[in-house]
Amino acid sequence: MQICDLSNRLAFTRVEAASFLGLSPATLDRLTKRGMLRPSRATRRPLYTLTDLERFLSETSAGVPVSHRDFLAVSAAARKGGDCNGEDH
Repeated sequence: MQICDLSNRLAFTRVEAASFLGLSPATLDRLTKRGMLRPSRATRRPLYTLTDLERFLSETSAGVPVSHRDFLAVSAAARKGGDCNGEDH
């Protein structure tokens, strides 16, 4: 299994963003379609900024704090079968 260093990242792939939010990639897609999340489309694949993910959490959660550090601590374990590019195998 490949472990990625996400500590210096400001944007995340679809799979990483879903993991950060505790959602499935399909649910993340639905939220994006509804305009609740706004990924950057500057690259071939959408990238979700840390700022946008944290904004979404603060607007939708009932005071449940999720920090970037907490995400980094569990991201490798939560990425079942994915590589560092967010692709599923």
